[in-house]
Amino acid sequence: MGLAIYEAIAREFPGKVEGIQFTTAKKETLAVLAKRRMEEAKVRLPDSNAVRESFRSVKKSSNALGQARFDAEHDSTFGHGDHFWAFCMAEAVAQQPVYHLAEVGGVVGRPVLAGFGTRGGWPRF
Repeated sequence: MGLAIYEAIAREFPGKVEGIQFTTAKKETLAVLAKRRMEEAKVRLPDSNAVRESFRSVKKSSNALGQARFDAEHDSTFGHGDHFWAFCMAEAVAQQPVYHLAEVGGVVGRPVLAGFGTRGGWPRF
């Protein structure tokens, strides 16, 4: 299912996207990295019930060979652990080398933080 989405985005932005196959080994690598980053308190998560339930839906189990498996039951309200897997992929990408916008080229739109802090100081969170 995700292959069609990847191919469409890759056609629109050639060389800018990378597809991954969610193999058992890849899921384990992603989940272990994300768990380590959370245990080290190096991440912040939104205070959202949907995100919490998505994270809770992913369960670790072992197969007959002792290999770890990470799966989530599909839930019509909270999906298939989508928030968790998106977080895992974002953390994995964050471990990659830094790219500068000057190298990317073709940046569209205005900066998200344009004028940030110019009227009345910093926003309150």
